[in-house]
Amino acid sequence: MSNLSLRFKEVREAKRLTQEQFGNGLGISRAAVASVEKGKSKVSYEVLCNLVGVFSVNLNYLLMGIGEPFIRSSDNKENRKNILIDIETVLRNYGI
Repeated sequence: MSNLSLRFKEVREAKRLTQEQFGNGLGISRAAVASVEKGKSKVSYEVLCNLVGVFSVNLNYLLMGIGEPFIRSSDNKENRKNILIDIETVLRNYGI
């Protein structure tokens, strides 16, 4: 299991969601959530966008273990928009 898989599961558990509930928010199935958590599947671009947009996940934490797991509620929508724009660059850099 990769560090990303472990942090993905930590994020879900921190939100106190079942795999099914988490998957619904991300637009994926419960089985897909389980597969990511077991390290059998990678996280897609769309799922990363939903992690930020729906669950306020800090991608630095999720992908690299840096910082806090969640974006502070005081961060405004413009900051979130900039984060989403940068996701594609992050994906290229980390081969996801």
